Amino acid sequence: MKNLLLIVLSVGVLSFGEDRSGWTFKSEEPKLPYSTGLIKKETRGFISEKPSKEFLEKEVSLPNKFELSELKELAPVKNQGNCGSCVSFAVSAVVEDMYRLRGVILPTLSNQYQMSCGAREWMCDGSFFEKTANDYVTLNGTATAASYPYTASNASCKGKVNDTIGKIKSYKLIDNSPKSVATALVSGYAVGITVGADNTWMSYRSGVYNGCTGAGTNHQIELVGYDLEGNQFDSNGKLPPGKGLWKIKNSWGSSWGDAGYMWTKMTSSSGRLCNNVVEEAGIVEIDLPFPSPTPSPSPTITPTPSPIPPTPSSFDWKTIGVIGALVIAVSAFIISLLRK
Repeated sequence: MKNLLLIVLSVGVLSFGEDRSGWTFKSEEPKLPYSTGLIKKETRGFISEKPSKEFLEKEVSLPNKFELSELKELAPVKNQGNCGSCVSFAVSAVVEDMYRLRGVILPTLSNQYQMSCGAREWMCDGSFFEKTANDYVTLNGTATAASYPYTASNASCKGKVNDTIGKIKSYKLIDNSPKSVATALVSGYAVGITVGADNTWMSYRSGVYNGCTGAGTNHQIELVGYDLEGNQFDSNGKLPPGKGLWKIKNSWGSSWGDAGYMWTKMTSSSGRLCNNVVEEAGIVEIDLPFPSPTPSPSPTITPTPSPIPPTPSSFDWKTIGVIGALVIAVSAFIISLLRK
């Protein structure tokens, strides 16, 4: 019985119907080498407002596949290190990319300033979307990473700064159905989402993650793309079970995953959220409009040149001589008639 128990424990991490075909991972199972930091807000007495359905109800032509990088180059992937600051990094990534999508490239934002000089409840001990986004409102943005470096610690605030950047007007949760979130992306919004990051998720290297274990929600990241795989939404904005992919941007540095990114299945074959991905989704609003499309230059109208009359060829002296002789002969004939 003891040996049987050891066998069960040794394979427990793979006991959720996991299928690793199509994606690569480390051969050994790491013991949570990366930090997360998402707090269950309900345990802190916080009740979220009802998610907005504005994007679910918005009529937009959605391409089969879309990435925010098709609109603008996104900000570089960052690394939260050994600190439960994933929410701070997710929100700063959303803010940085929102500005880029509006045509403004900000200096890298300071996560430490937001953590140390904001509400300061938990810092490296975790947070949740509304709390961290609210710091951007109350602090009127954040400092630059160069002026207030990240220390991955619960350090006290060294003093407020006046020249903050990355200001946001507001924030809110949105309906988490695939249609709603895909519409937000196509509408030019970077989206902050939650996910369950367990050993199998952390060991991802490339391809499409389809482990879909029963991991509990513990991590916040940025969502930057989707692939419907040719499927259609139902009346609730959902895709068939096991269909559709999300592209996420993580905060574990560019050495994790595919240069810091991951493609993951939206749901398992049974319809369960794959590692609780997009269990919750949130956006921020900034005080910048979308850049106006660059007008195409007016076509240059070249006037059609008037036809140039043909240049007379050189005189034909032989023809002129014949005509002159005829004129003289006719004149002589007329004079002879007049004399008679």
